[in-house]
Amino acid sequence: MIGMAYFVLMKMFSPEIQDIRSAQTVLKKKALRMGHTTAREKSIGLLMLLTIFTWIFYGERLGLANIAIASVVIAFVFRLLDWKEVEQDVNWGVFLMYGGAICLGFAMGRTGAAHWLADNTLGYLVHSSWGLLISLSFIALFLTEAISNTAAVALLLPLALGLAQDFQIDPRIVTLSLTIPSGLAFQLPMGTPATAIAYSSGYISVKDTVMGGMILKLFAFILFVLSIFFYWPSIGFEF
Repeated sequence: MIGMAYFVLMKMFSPEIQDIRSAQTVLKKKALRMGHTTAREKSIGLLMLLTIFTWIFYGERLGLANIAIASVVIAFVFRLLDWKEVEQDVNWGVFLMYGGAICLGFAMGRTGAAHWLADNTLGYLVHSSWGLLISLSFIALFLTEAISNTAAVALLLPLALGLAQDFQIDPRIVTLSLTIPSGLAFQLPMGTPATAIAYSSGYISVKDTVMGGMILKLFAFILFVLSIFFYWPSIGFEF
């Protein structure tokens, strides 16, 4: 996937600049004008390191979002951040986009729309264990572009486990068939933070991410199907 990603980036988004020495010179001059690192900058750096440390060792217990919010509150309490800076530098559109995607997934789960849709597609179209795994992977692969991967798995897994019992498939195989493809979002900004960051820069459009992401997505799906067929049986996942 890394090799394919490099190929897509070089072909579709080829670098316009061949020599970056002039940019390095400008950056060095700006660094000299900024002078030594201030106490405020050192404090923010220390706070960021503490946040990452807490995420790693206490993230499951305290919650990643709670830790992030607590860090921001500490930054404001000790006046390490100014609201005007946050208001100008933060891309609030990305926050609203993610919030909308999460709300959509939550609404689909609460209203039963997701289960109804999956039941009326998978329930009628799948007639074999192989077809079930491929269908689940394909749906998760594209559903994760509209909602978070956690929401996609939460919506599909109950139905998938029920169908797995009908076809006598190991629940671990069904779970992996959902969770791995749900992490392969490359097309839309709301699908993954990496694409959202690139899109928020203003240098690429949604059309660019959709076209390049589709190539990566199809290639990833082919690799995943091949791994199910050739690799999984070698580690005991047979169906």
